Amino acid sequence: SGVATQHLARPDAATVTIANTTEGAEAGPVNGVMTVTQSSLSATNTVLSYTVSGTAASGTDFTALSGTVTILAGATTAAINIPVLNDLIVEGSETVIVTLTAVTSGLATLGGTLIATNTIADNDTGTIVVVNTDNAATEAAGNTGAFTVALGLQPSVTVTVTIGAS
Repeated sequence: SGVATQHLARPDAATVTIANTTEGAEAGPVNGVMTVTQSSLSATNTVLSYTVSGTAASGTDFTALSGTVTILAGATTAAINIPVLNDLIVEGSETVIVTLTAVTSGLATLGGTLIATNTIADNDTGTIVVVNTDNAATEAAGNTGAFTVALGLQPSVTVTVTIGAS
């Protein structure tokens, strides 16, 4: 007459983790790659959602990511490709951080490592150009010269140029 229900955890339940596998670079460019790994095979697709953060800007430094990744039934890995954009901004290396947030479809659960960081190497070098713009300047008092100072590429930080004479 009585019904007892007991829920047991499956010891073979798959878990999902993420790792950075290929760093990105503007030279080339070389796309960054992160690999999402499921600990065992599944008969159904495993769909995961993720968030993207870091110092690199979506749409400027890399093409926007979808926010979901699917490990196909019968597979144990899926790649999150980070399409790197070669800009002309001197900015140094920047990061793309992907955090797995949920299993939205499938039987797996989130496992140990849920955050991976990809570093996009910058290939731009800053240059400073100084041009004399007053060819009539002399050493005589009141006839000082004039120069134009220009940066070769757009910097991502303030640049200070100190000019001295002797």
